[in-house]
Amino acid sequence: MSLPAFLLLTAVVVQLVGPLVSSLEKWCRLLWLLILGLTGWQVWHDSVLPSMISVYLLLAIMFLFFLAGSFRHWRYRAPLRKPYWLRTVAVCLSLPLVVIPVIEATVLPLGFDDYRRESWPVAFEHVHTTLQTHYAFGKWKKIDWHTLYDRHYPKIVEAEQMGDEKAYYVALREYIYALPDGHVGITSQHQNEAEWADIGGGFGFAVLRLNDGRVIAHIVDRYGPAARAGMTWGAEIVDWDGQPVSEAVASVPTLWASRPPATTRNVSIAQHQLLTRASIGTELIVTFRNQGASQTQTVILSAINDGFGTYRKAVHWQMAEPSTEPIRHVILNSNVGYIQISTLEPIPGKLGPVEAMNRAMQHMLDENVQALVIDVRGNRGGLDTMVPAMMSYFTPSRLHYEGVTTYNRWVKDFSRLFSLYVNPNELQFTKPVVVLVDHRTKSSGEGFGLIAKSLSTVSVVGIHGTDGSFGMAGASILLPTDIEVSYPWGQSVDLDGIVQVDSNHALEGGIQPDISIPLTFDIAKEIYLDGNDVVLNFAQDYLQKQLAKQ
Repeated sequence: MSLPAFLLLTAVVVQLVGPLVSSLEKWCRLLWLLILGLTGWQVWHDSVLPSMISVYLLLAIMFLFFLAGSFRHWRYRAPLRKPYWLRTVAVCLSLPLVVIPVIEATVLPLGFDDYRRESWPVAFEHVHTTLQTHYAFGKWKKIDWHTLYDRHYPKIVEAEQMGDEKAYYVALREYIYALPDGHVGITSQHQNEAEWADIGGGFGFAVLRLNDGRVIAHIVDRYGPAARAGMTWGAEIVDWDGQPVSEAVASVPTLWASRPPATTRNVSIAQHQLLTRASIGTELIVTFRNQGASQTQTVILSAINDGFGTYRKAVHWQMAEPSTEPIRHVILNSNVGYIQISTLEPIPGKLGPVEAMNRAMQHMLDENVQALVIDVRGNRGGLDTMVPAMMSYFTPSRLHYEGVTTYNRWVKDFSRLFSLYVNPNELQFTKPVVVLVDHRTKSSGEGFGLIAKSLSTVSVVGIHGTDGSFGMAGASILLPTDIEVSYPWGQSVDLDGIVQVDSNHALEGGIQPDISIPLTFDIAKEIYLDGNDVVLNFAQDYLQKQLAKQ
């Protein structure tokens, strides 16, 4: 809590308690001037804790009483007298409102830290100090804070000396992206400009890595430079600008990924997606072998302005369109139901996710489906409390979901704040269930897989594991030039207090499928060329086999 906020709370308490011990009114008026001044200063300069709103509401009520008393004194030349017991009751009811922000400021680093009026280097130092203390996974990921500071601080100073706002943003982004966590982020008005300058050009194709190690062109723009040079869908990329493609991929920075990748798998996916991006006009020598060809071809390609077309296809392929409903449910065939959970956030004017899940499960039970698919691919998370409620239909007994920790200023470490449990629902589905995940399943979306791992009737299916970013997100820092840095303020821990799901220092984490579908050439062809939902089809076949065994 800032010093002005603390002084404001102190002044409010004195104003509340003061009339109980003194009848002097001059000091009350002077105190009101101080309170109003502190309130204005804090709102203008500092970010406000969410519960400070209660204090402002209390102040407004108190000020109305003050104005009423002053008006009566002016009109009747007599102060407004309140019975002693009424003052006492008012104080007793009001003091808890003042205590709430103190408690919140002690245990919850929520809201915003505002350093927009500081110089660029000073603001960076504040960011560094804040993250070093309040970022929830510094120890878990073994972040070397001193090395990070020494590496990036000179770039911040140089950017300020040149007055280059874009360079300042890029330097900050490089610092932030050194934290392998999908809940860490940075936004700026210069983001599009800087991104365009670095990777605005494309060569007309995108690549991915198969399970056997080959790198193929899974997206080829029929009018792009690669296609004009003779590349066709499925071409194996052999060399990239004079070096083996595997070495080239390993050296690709992930600075322009949408968020810092948290796991080794997601780093590799992001590097393959960014391999075919460069500044417009960049020339590249590529050696490839088309499908069925015995000889390789070596061509020179030049990056063109493609509006990020192939890149967006590579990143968002088969990602569900933004849904107007949080949950969609259908019956795929006579005995398998399907529930797609697209979001864990309430949608205005729509049935809430928990209520929608209840309706979907009631429908599945009424239709007597024999198996169920829960699809959370691409689910980016939301409210943590929703996941236990939505998985309660498959849990026969009470199950620990997570302990939520936060930074405790008294012990100078993270400590458990509260725990969440999965409590069995009255509606129970005891038949086979599969949960579909992918590398885009993130945050609370990963909770479905976490709970599934503890249930004998539920299996996790997918090509890739989940994102590995499961912490409590929501803390932010405001910086000069309208830059905002976001980071997770709390951890999710198991019963033993060990961090769960979030990737560790070795970039190991996320929820791995119980049944992993290998990304072979044929499967890649089905997905990217034929447009089939291989994972869903596989899940249906798997469930049918499970039912046949019963």
